[in-house]
Amino acid sequence: DQWTPFAAFGCDVRSEFPGTMFRFPLRTEAQALTSRLSKAHYTAQSVRQLLIAFANEKTLDMLYLKNVECVEVLEWRVGEDAPRVMATSTLRLGDEVAASEIRRHRRACSRA
Repeated sequence: DQWTPFAAFGCDVRSEFPGTMFRFPLRTEAQALTSRLSKAHYTAQSVRQLLIAFANEKTLDMLYLKNVECVEVLEWRVGEDAPRVMATSTLRLGDEVAASEIRRHRRACSRA
């Protein structure tokens, strides 16, 4: 079932979830061979490298994501009871001047 991974994070897809989750269509080499959508395949190591690269750029990325103010990258290893946070980045919006500047920048970028 494609929704099972979301339940692990408290999302039952029937009620409102206080956030946004992304599910990436990652395939093993065997799955990619039979896929009609993509022949790209990933190993556990290549996925980890992608997530680390994303984690290193996430603060900059948040400037261009209109409603995203916090990003967490989690890893759930085989045999562990729960995922662990690999990286977290938050745009601190406590200072209303900084918050309005970030929002102004986002609006300007979305019109471009």
